[in-house]
Amino acid sequence: MNISDESLFVNVGERTNVSGSRAFARMILAGDYQEGLAVARQQVEQRRQVIDVNMDEAMLDSHKAMTTFLHLIGSEPDISRVPVMVDSSKWSVIEAGLKCVQGKCVVNSISLKEGEEEFVRHARLARRYGAAVIVMAFDEKGQADSLARKIEICRRCYRLLVEGIGFPPKTSSSTRTSSAVATGHRGAQQLRPGFHRGDPRDQRDLPHAKVSGGVSNVSFSFRGNDAVREAIHNRLPLPRHPGRHDHGHRQRRASWESMRRFRRTCASGPRTWVLNGGPTRASAWWNSPPR
Repeated sequence: MNISDESLFVNVGERTNVSGSRAFARMILAGDYQEGLAVARQQVEQRRQVIDVNMDEAMLDSHKAMTTFLHLIGSEPDISRVPVMVDSSKWSVIEAGLKCVQGKCVVNSISLKEGEEEFVRHARLARRYGAAVIVMAFDEKGQADSLARKIEICRRCYRLLVEGIGFPPKTSSSTRTSSAVATGHRGAQQLRPGFHRGDPRDQRDLPHAKVSGGVSNVSFSFRGNDAVREAIHNRLPLPRHPGRHDHGHRQRRASWESMRRFRRTCASGPRTWVLNGGPTRASAWWNSPPR
């Protein structure tokens, strides 16, 4: 799969992520990997171009679960025909996954959280395994909490990858800091438009690198309320625009009928919230007068 300037937005399925799907987590915890494969197959059938596999769960042997599931995916041609995103907060789990994935995969993710030495070591290993990488906007001081910080961190990572170790820029992505709507947090409120509308400096200063984002995280405040989350996802940028988003994690989107029903119940649509044009708290939204 190639992501070019002519490509549409690339959807990454996250239903095979124990952190993103309670149903999938129950299957894996119960050792029901065949049901888990059915979830992965469904993601491919729903036209997810990449499937994200994450096994970070306190009650789970993450190394064993990751390698077992990826080996099973490799034996299923209808699933393994799409790239796998090996996702974990532990590098040891990511490397275990890299050792058993067929073809080119994506590492999610590496960052400067533990310093430049570890960042470069992880990047070298990812390149040795033939993987693309997602780079988190995170450094020794913490996560980027402003557009300026995000650009600063991404520039630094790009320089270390491309100029430092010769990592191919076309196989790297910087990830935007996504923030949930309706939390009441002013910092997240100000950062949100930059996440969705993008910033041209991303492409000007990081040539050939792609832009990724946790799209589904935007509706995290409404977890458990699928109708609202789907409606919010419908207002997120689906067509790919240079300097905005190339790919990202997205849950299923709402039907047009459910969108119409949803919009009749509130005075301000989800787009207003997503782009920071209205109230910030969920309670204020729900208390808005109906149309």
